[in-house]
Amino acid sequence: MSIPARGRMIMALDGHTTHAKFCTRFELAPSMLTVAVDGVGPLKYPIGPKRAGELIALAGPASYGRGESTLTNPAVRNTWEVPKQLVQAQWAQGSLEAALDAVREGLGLPSEGELHAEPHSVLVYEKGQFFLPHQDSEKHDDMIGTLVVTLPSRFQGGELVVKHGEATEVCGGSPEKISIAAFYGDCHHEVTRVRSGYRITLTYNLLYQGGTQPPNTSGDPRIGQLTQLLDEHFQTPVAEPYSRKPAAPPQRLAFLLDHEYTEKNLAWHRLKGEDARYAALLRTAADAADCQTMLGLNEIQETWDAYPAGENDDYFDDEEEGSDEEEYDGEYELNDLIESSIRLVHWVDPDTGEAEKISLDISPTELCTRTAHPPIEPYEQSYEGYMGNYGNTLDRWYRRAALIIWPRRLEFANRAESSPGWGLKRLQASAHAGQVVQARELARTLAPFWHGAIEDDAPAAWLTSALTTARLLDDPEIAAMLLAPFAIRHLRAAHISPLAAAAEAYGPAWTEQLVDTWTRDTRPGGYAHLPADAEWVKRLPDLCGRLHRTGTAGDTVVSALLARTWQALSSTIDSALTYQKPPSRRTAALVQTGPGLASLLCAAEHADAGALSEEVLAHLTVLVPEATSLVLTVLGELDVLPPSERAERTYARIAEECSRRLRAELAAPTRAAGDWSISLSDECACALCHELAAFLTSPDRTTLTWPLVQRDRQHIHTRIDGAELPVTHTTLREGRPHKLVLTKTDALFTREREHRTTAQAVLAWIEGPG
Repeated sequence: MSIPARGRMIMALDGHTTHAKFCTRFELAPSMLTVAVDGVGPLKYPIGPKRAGELIALAGPASYGRGESTLTNPAVRNTWEVPKQLVQAQWAQGSLEAALDAVREGLGLPSEGELHAEPHSVLVYEKGQFFLPHQDSEKHDDMIGTLVVTLPSRFQGGELVVKHGEATEVCGGSPEKISIAAFYGDCHHEVTRVRSGYRITLTYNLLYQGGTQPPNTSGDPRIGQLTQLLDEHFQTPVAEPYSRKPAAPPQRLAFLLDHEYTEKNLAWHRLKGEDARYAALLRTAADAADCQTMLGLNEIQETWDAYPAGENDDYFDDEEEGSDEEEYDGEYELNDLIESSIRLVHWVDPDTGEAEKISLDISPTELCTRTAHPPIEPYEQSYEGYMGNYGNTLDRWYRRAALIIWPRRLEFANRAESSPGWGLKRLQASAHAGQVVQARELARTLAPFWHGAIEDDAPAAWLTSALTTARLLDDPEIAAMLLAPFAIRHLRAAHISPLAAAAEAYGPAWTEQLVDTWTRDTRPGGYAHLPADAEWVKRLPDLCGRLHRTGTAGDTVVSALLARTWQALSSTIDSALTYQKPPSRRTAALVQTGPGLASLLCAAEHADAGALSEEVLAHLTVLVPEATSLVLTVLGELDVLPPSERAERTYARIAEECSRRLRAELAAPTRAAGDWSISLSDECACALCHELAAFLTSPDRTTLTWPLVQRDRQHIHTRIDGAELPVTHTTLREGRPHKLVLTKTDALFTREREHRTTAQAVLAWIEGPG
């Protein structure tokens, strides 16, 4: 299998001969730094036990930061901190500047910027003290790392251990020299336990400012190779994993950086070590390949097959620990990576230099990384234990910086995909400026991804821009493409005017197709075709009334919209009557449809759509008696509306239909006192159901003792419970087979009395005054 261009880029970059380090260390003569402490006096090197004891007498326990909190816990950080206002550190002339120059060179920072050391703390470690592995919290926007100055003294242990990836630097001390160590702020580091003596250090925050020029890459032979590889990457069609879309060239390249950055310190001049060198090479190659390069932050989610560390030892020891569901907050053993996803969530705008929040999915075919799993701690993780069919998984979320590269010809498409609102505004502005042809060409570049870029919670302003732009571009195909990702739930009153304008420009067929696309979620294809909580249905009367007032084009939209809504509602009603077997569930499903049906009828009357109203009303009159609850719900929904909104003519017709249905029910003869007959639907014609029906329809039989095997008993249970009959069923576990005892209950009479009482009250309300 051939290696793709993005893989060969890594090979080219890793061939770079100079490597900047994440940590640098060296020593200085003791004369380069003198230290005096109020109450102790000047410190003489090497610092002995007596002076160290005097420093400890002035000190207090050192704290540490975790997120926004400052904590003190000797199990994490056990050392003494001398108040820095008591300490005067005097560097020999030019020595600190020289030391910072050495740090700059060792860490690979550009020479154009200024590196400053800001005093942070004075620490004394005595025997037994330590600091567990951690990362230093950023205390300043310009903070890029930490400088540790270890004063001459005799001690064993107490090494500063700095790690980044698989690399480790161990920094000790000296009784004769001042030991300097500097490392980037995202490096994990620790101070091992002091075995003897005293370790005394001054720590500084390293601040880097300026240095906007990238490292010089002119003349590097790899530039030409990287340029060719970028050209190949953006010209070679690739098939996305698990996608049915045809193979196409990638839209972008995301090169993941190895060091950790935040939104505040993500900038070209703050890139660390090898990140700065690789970025400089890729930027130069991108310019030669006519590509744009941006800095961004990605959010990565990984799902691992994992188990709590030591699970087999004591984590699930039920006899000693009790429940195996206790919360675990320790380490995990990772096995296989199940899946991962990456999304670009933040970038630095190359035009303004300002940080922007965006959203852009990165495909595996667009990803380029030297280290798949750098030493970046997840900011959140969640473990799911074994749940029978799934579980033993650990979800982790990371943030990781990247260079984002794309051809300049695809700049608009990439930026529009990350921010659809920006893209629509840019198209609209171009069209308003008379650049319609150019705007159309830009709009066509959106087609491959546009549908996925518009999410369910798209802002209303996006649809306003899309409708306006669709009309300005004067191209029905492009207009349909721009509007297709939206749905009827996005439509608001503010969209009526631009929607009517687009409908008038492109004609009835285009308009009907648009409405069909916008109502795609309501088409038949399941047991429920229109969610009962669909908010857009409640807005139908207002929207249709406004559309009607815009003229013929608006009426075209109304006609299509009402037709699609009625198609969805009628399908939902028919599904409830056909598939909802228990009567209570059937009634609940029908009642849930009532508010939407009332909104539809109001909308039809407000828009003078009399034919649709007649079709709906005619359908209601032929529905089976079980649908009376639906008709009553529609009447109740209309009744609570002000007369100007509830469609009086429709209200009167619905009330008339309700009266007809209730009168028909009340006209039926009442059940005689000794009539115990119960009807059963004929949906099952088996011999068991035939015998069950004979018992139920008998007016004088109230009990039946019926020897049945378990399978047959279960069938009878299902028929009785499914029809919610007033019949109890119990099993006498005597003999073989056991006996099923069926008993009709008084609920047969009380249900009918309550139903007639309710029907009489509702009829009186409908036909009463007012």
